[in-house]
Amino acid sequence: MPERQRLRDVELRLAIEHHLDPFAILSAVRDDEGVVVDLAVEFVNQAVCDFLGVPRDELYACGVLEHTPPLIDEATFARYVAVIETGEPLGLDEVDLVTWLGGTTHRVFVDLRVVRHNDGIVLGFRDSSERHEVRERAALVTRLYATLSSVNEAIVAAPDRQSLFQRVCEAAVTHGGIRMAWIGEPDPETGDVSFVAIAGEGTRYLDGVRISARDDETGQGPTGVALREGRHVLSPDIATDDAMAPWRDRALAHGFQSSAALPFRCGGHVVATMALYAAVPRFFDEQEIALLDQLAADVSFALDAFDRDARRRAAEQELTRTAALLADGEAVAGFGSWEWEVGPDTITWSPGMSTLLGLDTEVRSGWDALGQALGADALSRLRRGDGHLAEAVLASEGPTELRVDVEAEDRVFHFAARRVQDDAGRLVRVVGTAQDVTERVRAEARAEALAEERRLLVSEALDAEDRERTRLSERLHDDTLQVLLAAQQELRAATGGDEEGLGRALAHVEYAQTSLRELLTDLSPVVYEFSTLSDTVRDIARRKLVDPEVRLELDLDVTVSTPHDRLVVRAAGELLTNIVKHARASSVRVGLHRAGDEVELCVEDDGTGFTPDLAAAVKGGHIGLASLTSRAVGVGGALELAARPDGGTRACLRVPAS
Repeated sequence: MPERQRLRDVELRLAIEHHLDPFAILSAVRDDEGVVVDLAVEFVNQAVCDFLGVPRDELYACGVLEHTPPLIDEATFARYVAVIETGEPLGLDEVDLVTWLGGTTHRVFVDLRVVRHNDGIVLGFRDSSERHEVRERAALVTRLYATLSSVNEAIVAAPDRQSLFQRVCEAAVTHGGIRMAWIGEPDPETGDVSFVAIAGEGTRYLDGVRISARDDETGQGPTGVALREGRHVLSPDIATDDAMAPWRDRALAHGFQSSAALPFRCGGHVVATMALYAAVPRFFDEQEIALLDQLAADVSFALDAFDRDARRRAAEQELTRTAALLADGEAVAGFGSWEWEVGPDTITWSPGMSTLLGLDTEVRSGWDALGQALGADALSRLRRGDGHLAEAVLASEGPTELRVDVEAEDRVFHFAARRVQDDAGRLVRVVGTAQDVTERVRAEARAEALAEERRLLVSEALDAEDRERTRLSERLHDDTLQVLLAAQQELRAATGGDEEGLGRALAHVEYAQTSLRELLTDLSPVVYEFSTLSDTVRDIARRKLVDPEVRLELDLDVTVSTPHDRLVVRAAGELLTNIVKHARASSVRVGLHRAGDEVELCVEDDGTGFTPDLAAAVKGGHIGLASLTSRAVGVGGALELAARPDGGTRACLRVPAS
């Protein structure tokens, strides 16, 4: 090994020996034909040994494929060999070590980075298990919110109880990652549960199954306890849960590993339960259960609404048959009834309506009293305004039924009316009902808000993809493509006899090659993943400003960090590239600091300066600064460009620090 290469290897080992992240140096083991057949462990730092729980001597004893068990599988080995053969770095995020490192006895996720080194590779990785868990948990919560939104839509749209139950089961399976869901109702006499709605896979599990609300062997599972005690009940691991013993073998055979039961109420009493089955143990935790409890509360609200609606319809039918209100204005829970005598223009109502409107039950007549309860605007709408209830009844011929919703302060009332005529067909009175539908209206609004939230999330994802494509196209157009066009012109000049044209063309091609390599590094940065933000900005500044005539001043806070590090890195590269190409500056200053709740990157130069006109730049095909501005705004920050009073330009990117 040449002395210079040996010294570089020594420096590399010293650099990674005490690094907190695991690093390893592997060399190719080739057969007589030069084919890589294994990778020998030349060096690992202590972090690798601590992570794997394997001493260095054991790791150095043989190749990674010869180790027992093998340190990597065949697919991973092929990827590492490709790095040696092509020189293209390998970067993989959140790799599952149960798959990639067969020797581990626990499951972890890592961010893996591999680069070629001599006739081998340098491998580094960082534990990303916590980030993976957060990402998985966020995805699960998103699915559960989608389930809750779908259930609320079903509450608004379902015409009856049975349709609602079926749609709720389908929503849990479609959006919530649930393998199977069913809803059952107990028989009032025997307590046996009958299955009234079901969706998902493994529905044959229920064939011949007996589940009861009684306190006996068939009622000790999650469903029976939920029905008796009115609370959610979990079976985190069916394989070890004694309460699931009567159904365990059948459940496991159908792929069910955990389950939950949620009680549904109507009128304050448990009337049904929903059973959910997942394909993995411990699927339901505290956060999921909180959302599922909200689902149960919303369904219970809908059952109450169906019950109130059924009673309202029964009352309206009774009014139609009798053609008059009962003398004492019989109150029905949740709504009231009223009567308007057309001739004298007087209105009276039942005690139930007084309760509904928050009036004293002794106050049961008079437009003024009704106006005090509803408000002048609502009363006007009921009589003559947008609702046109009274006018429409008066103007119609023959029997008619009209309905209108009236808002009063923070409540919404639903009024229904019917004509009463004498034998000659003349209108003598109007009778009707009133119901508080505030909760129904709020449920509809909540469903609409959740649907809008999903639309915005999808839109933002698509916008982010478009912004990234726009940034790449601008960089390729303004830099690499222009250099290649210049190389083309020089080659033409060389063919015409310009002897120096070929050399200039070669210089342009080498520059384009370097630029493309930098672009690939930006797209998949291996080194930056293991560097601080300040180190990365320092490296970019020194790499961009190579002209010795340009003085570079760096003022970087080494403690600065932000969730938007990549945006700061890209902004540093973009702004410094613009200075090199356009500013003709002799001095450049780069600052990186925390300012309150924000991280600020400022790049200043003493060059020619310019007046920012992003719209004109985009029309001219220069979209880099416009793209940066859009991305900064997208994360809650800003990019400010301004000419300095003493000449040159000042550009500041601000992004949230957390």
